[in-house]
Amino acid sequence: MKEFYSIKIEVNNTRHFDSISEIFNFSPKETQLDWELILSEESIEGNVLNYTVDLLNTKLSELKNIGIELDKISIWYHYEYEDQCNIEFDTKTLSKVAELGVSFCISCWLEGSTIYI
Repeated sequence: MKEFYSIKIEVNNTRHFDSISEIFNFSPKETQLDWELILSEESIEGNVLNYTVDLLNTKLSELKNIGIELDKISIWYHYEYEDQCNIEFDTKTLSKVAELGVSFCISCWLEGSTIYI
């Protein structure tokens, strides 16, 4: 099963795309419509959602300084399931997401299905 988180930021120009890449010290594929950083248990030790929230929290003021508004930023949870999809998040982490003021999105798909991320 696949499971990962991502930070997505809607961008409207190349300048924003490049500036966001500098802020996060990461350059995603430029063919994407939005800027996206993918985080998984393979790349992060511990609670990946907590790490994602903490990382974004440290970058918010820089993002605001280049003109990125909170409604353009989202945290995504991507989850592939076999027979049934059950997801649980602790209230402390959800409160941290809410305090950021960004959207929290969930995308689930049946194992073996075509996905559109």
